[in-house]
Amino acid sequence: MNEPFWSRVERRAEEISAKLASPAIDSQERHLLQKEMSFLSTLIGTYTERERLAREQALLTEQSEADPELKELYEEELAEVSRALARQDQQLDSLLFPGDP
Repeated sequence: MNEPFWSRVERRAEEISAKLASPAIDSQERHLLQKEMSFLSTLIGTYTERERLAREQALLTEQSEADPELKELYEEELAEVSRALARQDQQLDSLLFPGDP
């Protein structure tokens, strides 16, 4: 079964959360899991915001085409959302494909 990437990321975060709730975990493993969880939380949050912006971009595009009187207003807002979306995409790329240290 080929599970989608983001589903695997979310499932891994859930697994880590469950492990961190266990009192039987040693301090070294806890530290490693907390570090991984911090990264996954950032990754999931960035992806979630990127998806929200993509939906907003699609809606604004649709609205600008449907209402010629407000097209200019929608296009200004669309430009802002498009820039924010590009920033999220860049941040995701940086998280997923970090440069060489």
